[in-house]
Amino acid sequence: MRSLLAAWFPGGSPLSAADWLVFAALLSAAVWIGRRAARAKTTPADYRRARLPEPVLAAALLSSELSAAALVGFPALAFRGDWTYLQFFLGSLLGRFFLAARLLPAYFRDGEGATMYAYLGRRFGPRARSAGAGLFLLARGAGAAARLLIAASAAGALLGWSATPTILLLAAVSAAALGRGGVRSAAWLGAFKAAAVLIFAAATAAFIVRHVDGGLGGAWSAAAEAGKLRLWRASEPGRGGWTRAALDPRLLWVAVIDGFFGAAGWLGVDYESAQKLLCAPDLKSARRTLLWETGAALAASAALLGVGTLMFVYYKQNPGLALPGSLDQIYPHFVAAVMPRAWRGAALGVLALGAADLPLASMSAVFAWDAPPPAFGYGPSEEERLADARRAALAFAAASAALALLFARWPSGSDAALRLGAVVYGPLLGVFLLGVFTREKSDGAAAAAAGAAAAFNGALVLWAGKTAWAAGWGWLAPLGAAAAFLLGRRLSREQ
Repeated sequence: MRSLLAAWFPGGSPLSAADWLVFAALLSAAVWIGRRAARAKTTPADYRRARLPEPVLAAALLSSELSAAALVGFPALAFRGDWTYLQFFLGSLLGRFFLAARLLPAYFRDGEGATMYAYLGRRFGPRARSAGAGLFLLARGAGAAARLLIAASAAGALLGWSATPTILLLAAVSAAALGRGGVRSAAWLGAFKAAAVLIFAAATAAFIVRHVDGGLGGAWSAAAEAGKLRLWRASEPGRGGWTRAALDPRLLWVAVIDGFFGAAGWLGVDYESAQKLLCAPDLKSARRTLLWETGAALAASAALLGVGTLMFVYYKQNPGLALPGSLDQIYPHFVAAVMPRAWRGAALGVLALGAADLPLASMSAVFAWDAPPPAFGYGPSEEERLADARRAALAFAAASAALALLFARWPSGSDAALRLGAVVYGPLLGVFLLGVFTREKSDGAAAAAAGAAAAFNGALVLWAGKTAWAAGWGWLAPLGAAAAFLLGRRLSREQ
């Protein structure tokens, strides 16, 4: 037992008593918010599509973008490079406009309480609905476990814990906060998390500005002189040929395409995100929610990139400070090594919130109402489905923890899990486009197209890892969407 405890809690934490107090307060607040929201009378329809205020829905949708991976990754991007990541937002804007104009109207025609995969069932049939739901569960489940590991690794460094107890703690907090309330708990917890992330990012930026020569103006000049404020990269000197250019995600036109399909896929066919839009009372309200979230997402991305740029200036002016072994961990390292007491606890709490906000509400709702019951003729009452969903939420929390522990021993599996979204959401988008833009009605063809296109993308990832195309993973979404759409049309016409 002693050896186990020594392995789990090796020590070396920089946290003070104040840090521990702030950390415990944030986690306790998260559990209280989730459980408080669950106290409201919850009908089966409320569990998956509760009516909530637009600001809460917009903040909850933003929180889906502000995962622990984003909180750690965005500042690292700016620290290592520049602001060209914002090029993706141009394509993302187009993807959001497409979602508002074509996909949201189709979803809202399905009536009160439906998930988005009910559209596939109404448009094609039960097999297409179950195929869509199954692909979502596969991608979201694996991605959630990988993001849990990322957060646990960063948080564990601050706690002085190994990955195992950190993962178990964060998964337990998620289960306690989200196990019963469904989307109502998820939305309120997401809004709390989004506010905490933005407040902490602003506080970090203010701290650095106070401690660099020249304040904000001096930091801006130093960053500009180092080329850290570059926004556009329309071409790359010395790169030749369309093939090589297409593999560079930093180029403007590649980023716009990637951003469009990324936003259309993430917001349009991923129920974890779209669930918040479907909680709006009507289509107009959902569009307003999306508009508010779009502005907030741009501001949040710029804020986190700004933190990374300011950290670069701080380290440049203080060359004696040690850097972390991996620059991917520059933000938690900076908080632990430089920032004052209590802020380390706040950073740890924000990281924990990002991990504890697991997609339990969306996954459990899809499991209980979409896959596999519609395809197999299983028809319990709505109350029984609600009970199944709540049990599934706890099971998914345990499965996320178990898979994260596996990824801790198998790092390449974590990388593959993070890419599953790109593998799956493109094919799913292609099937939704088949429903919106054609009159094809073959249930089997739609389900087969989604599965075959996802398998095609998976094979492409395996092949690309051994070739120069390894850098072109951003093309998986458009290729998968095109493959599913074209294959679905062809199979439908043959039946």
